[in-house]
Amino acid sequence: MDPFSSFALKEQAMETSLELKPEAPRASFTYYDAAFLVFLVLVFCVVTWLGIFARQEALKTEAAKSNGEAWVTWLKYASQERFQANYAYPACAGGDTSKAINAAPALPAKLPLAEGNADQPADVAAAPAANTWEGCLKQLLQSTSFKDMRNPFTAKAASYVDNCVPSDTSLAGGIDIEKSVTTPPGSAVAFVKSNLMPTDSIKEKLLLTVTVCDKGGYPIKISDVEF
Repeated sequence: MDPFSSFALKEQAMETSLELKPEAPRASFTYYDAAFLVFLVLVFCVVTWLGIFARQEALKTEAAKSNGEAWVTWLKYASQERFQANYAYPACAGGDTSKAINAAPALPAKLPLAEGNADQPADVAAAPAANTWEGCLKQLLQSTSFKDMRNPFTAKAASYVDNCVPSDTSLAGGIDIEKSVTTPPGSAVAFVKSNLMPTDSIKEKLLLTVTVCDKGGYPIKISDVEF
């Protein structure tokens, strides 16, 4: 066969195959495209909401830590001054303060509870108990900026708890103040931590640990401080 004829036949065959090839379908916006875009918008909204929620919870945790830091700061400076004469807060003074306590002006008969809602007053003695943590705390909650301290998780008055218990969300934002108790000589540890009870004496120096509870009730240690 003539080479030119063969080439012509091949070219004709190629043209025929191109003519028979179907055209590509025209692009169009389908129901599935719309559903996918809606899904993307929903995912974006959920992620944004989670980010905002996480930030708000983080800010509440930071506010709770600030409450604990405020206590650490006050206890630190009180440790340097409360053994001096004519201390500004007689109920928190150290040493023999019976005369100072008796001479101190009487507190109101109604004071906010140290724990729980400040809207529920409790009957207390007119004067604070001498040299005890209960008397000191009541005077601070009545005459210092601590009376305005709020639990960031509940927006109510700051709550004081015995312990931070993981998974107990009702303790969120609570302030736990513990004391270190010296163990007998020869013990494996020099001291153990114990709750600072209302009747505990504060006549002598105390080593205290301030802890706050996060939103899940887990403890966040702020600092050890001498009081």
